Amino acid sequence: MRFLLLFIFIITTLFGSCNSVSLSKTYQIYSTAKQDYIKAILDENRNKKVIALKKIVDCGKVLGFNVSKYEIQLKKLTNKKVKKNTPHKYKPIKNPLKLESKYIKVISYNPLKIKLNSKMRVKYLTLNRKGKLYKIFDIYNAKINRKISKKITQNIYLIAAQNMPNKVRVVLYSRKKFKIKYSNKHKYLNITLFDKSIPKYTKMPKIKEKLKKYKQKIIVIDPGHGGKDYGGIANGVREKDIVLRIGLYLRDELKRRGYKVYMTRYGDYFVKLSTRTKFANRHNADLFISLHCNIFRDNPNIKGVTTYYLSPARTKRAERVAKLENSAFRELKSINQKVVLNFLNKNRIIQSDKMAMDIQRNIIFNLRKYYKNIEDRGVRPAPFWVLVGTQMPSILLETGFLTNKLEAKRLKNRSYQKRYAKAIADGIESYLIKNQ
Repeated sequence: MRFLLLFIFIITTLFGSCNSVSLSKTYQIYSTAKQDYIKAILDENRNKKVIALKKIVDCGKVLGFNVSKYEIQLKKLTNKKVKKNTPHKYKPIKNPLKLESKYIKVISYNPLKIKLNSKMRVKYLTLNRKGKLYKIFDIYNAKINRKISKKITQNIYLIAAQNMPNKVRVVLYSRKKFKIKYSNKHKYLNITLFDKSIPKYTKMPKIKEKLKKYKQKIIVIDPGHGGKDYGGIANGVREKDIVLRIGLYLRDELKRRGYKVYMTRYGDYFVKLSTRTKFANRHNADLFISLHCNIFRDNPNIKGVTTYYLSPARTKRAERVAKLENSAFRELKSINQKVVLNFLNKNRIIQSDKMAMDIQRNIIFNLRKYYKNIEDRGVRPAPFWVLVGTQMPSILLETGFLTNKLEAKRLKNRSYQKRYAKAIADGIESYLIKNQ
C-alpha cells in the first residue's frame, strides 16, 4: 500500500498540481483525468484508475465541483487489499500446459484452419469408397464441442465429430476428385482445398470507382454471449447459438461483397464484453455490429426487431433490455456508468443512429417479402456496455423474441437466418454508401 501511494504521489507531482496552476489549466487536467478514468475502467487497470481519480478529486475541489462520489471510489481502491499476480478466486497453476484447451477450434472453413494444442497428434489418410473420395484427419488427445457438418465448396463437404473418447475425426469428402495441401505447424492444422469444379477467372470484374472506398471497410461482427454465458433461453432455443449462426452467415455475405470481416467469436466459447470492444479497436474496425435475441417472459405475444445504438438517452423499455445484456459486465458500478455515458463521443452517437436506422429499415423491408407478421419495433438509444469502448459507429441488434413461439421457430430456421444476414448486410451497405 505504501508503494502504491508513493507511486500516486510521484505521478501527480510529474503532471502538475491543481493548486499551482491557472483555473483553465486545472479544468483541462480535470477533464483529461475523467477521460483517463473511463479508459482505465474499460481496460480494467486498477493503478490507472487510482491515478485518474486522484487528479479528479484534487482538481475538482479546486474548481468547486462535488467530487464526493469519486472520493468514495478512490477510497475503495486504495483501501482494498489485492493479492499479487493472480485474482483470489484462482489457485496458482504449477504446470502451464494445463491451461491449454482439450477442444479443437475451427477458425475458418475455406481454407480450413483448426486450432490445436501441443499434446494433439494428427494422422492423415485417404480413402475411395462408393464413388466418393475421402480425405481424413484423425486428431488424437482432442475433443470437439459439437458435430460439424458443412458444405464448404461447390462439391466438397466437411464432417468433424468425436470419433472416439480421445479422438476427433475430420473428414473432407466429394463425389468428384479434389486435392488438398495441409500443414500442421505452430498448433494449427491448415488445409487448403483445390476443387477442380470451381471456374478460374482470367479477368476480375470491373468495380466502379464510387464503390471502391466503402468496399475496403473493416467490419467486426459480435455474436453475443457464448460458452458459459447462454444468453436468453426460451422455447428450447439458446440465444448464443442463434446469434452465432446469423453472425457466420453475415460474415460470409459481407466477405462475398468484398468487405474485410472479423468476428469476436467463431464458436461456442465465452468472450468478456471489454475484450470484444478491444478486439474491434485493435483491428481498426469501421463498424461494430453486435447480435442478440430478446426475452420478455411477462408477455410471450410480444415480438419484433429492434436496433439499438449507444447513448445516454434511454427509455424504460431500453433500460430493461440493457439490464439483461449488461449482466456480464458487473465491474462497472453506477457511478462509473454515469461517467462513461457522459463522455460519449457525440459524432459517434449520430453515426451509430444513422447506421441503426439503415439496418432496421432493410431488415423489415427484406423479411416482409417472405414472412408475415414481421413487427418493426424501431431504433432506440440504450446504455449497452459492449458498445461503450468502441471507437467506431456501433449498434446492437435484437433479432427477435425467443419468448415468442413464432419468432423462436423462425430464428432456428437456416433459411430465415440467411435472409436475416443478407438484410443486415444490405443495411450496412446502405449506410456506407450514404456516409462515405
